[in-house]
Amino acid sequence: MVKKSKGNPSDGTNKKNEDNTTQNEQPDKKRRDKTDKPAKKRRYRQAKKDELFDYQPTGSEALPPAKEFVEMFVPQVLETIHGLREIRTCAKNMNQTVFNAIEARAVSARLRSQVAKEPSPRPVFALGNVIISEPRDGVCEAAAVVRGPTRVRAVALRLEGLDNNWKATSFRML
Repeated sequence: MVKKSKGNPSDGTNKKNEDNTTQNEQPDKKRRDKTDKPAKKRRYRQAKKDELFDYQPTGSEALPPAKEFVEMFVPQVLETIHGLREIRTCAKNMNQTVFNAIEARAVSARLRSQVAKEPSPRPVFALGNVIISEPRDGVCEAAAVVRGPTRVRAVALRLEGLDNNWKATSFRML
């Protein structure tokens, strides 16, 4: 007695009909052709080839006044260095190298206060004269004087206009 194959794909007897079904299966009425499907709406738009995803330079006319930014930014950084403010609060206004440098100074100040076993005193300082220089459009170099109870310090920083906001790309406190 010889058994007939029921259309096993491995033996080559599984032939397709005109309606894309095999001999042993019935045509599925629910199956639709790909052309019958409605077009899917895209959830996100597709990026164009000329789009850039990095920071975009911004000209000086689209940026806030540099002097006001420096007068706001320098006290924030000083409070961060002395451990009174989280660095995350001013992180959007600086690039990664400035962030790392300020974070290192803040950590060392925090460790000094822990070794002394007393909280660091709240720094008393006044922001003195601020001098602004714009070497080119969208770039600002600033110097500020910070007066404390025992010393006077100078702060130098470079700001670049990126994404319609100033970002500190260099910060030095002498």
